[in-house]
Amino acid sequence: MEQKNKEKCPKCGLALESYGICIDPNCNGVSKTLKFDSMCKQAVEKWGVDSQARMAVEELLECAIEIHRFASRGRGSIENIAEEIADVRICLRQIELIIGEEVCQQAHKEKMIKFQRHLDR
Repeated sequence: MEQKNKEKCPKCGLALESYGICIDPNCNGVSKTLKFDSMCKQAVEKWGVDSQARMAVEELLECAIEIHRFASRGRGSIENIAEEIADVRICLRQIELIIGEEVCQQAHKEKMIKFQRHLDR
């Protein structure tokens, strides 16, 4: 029996997996209500704060290495960088949920103001 209210892909109209990604591997459609935060919270609950903090450091280092390869050695690839950025985003969202969204949002706001001042020089 087909489930009622199953969310559809905004791109192609097919069903979305429970985590919000289109079932069609060629589509790349993502739910507007992707359950990203729920998944990040679940990861922290399952593996713990210390483990996820170490994972974030590892993913940040891997991302830095890929960017370095691309920028200075010409060996890295855009695909590898994009994959590492995706890993970093997942890990950083977990850390943001651990330490608190408000403090992160305030820090981001302050950095954006500072960044704009540098651009205006």
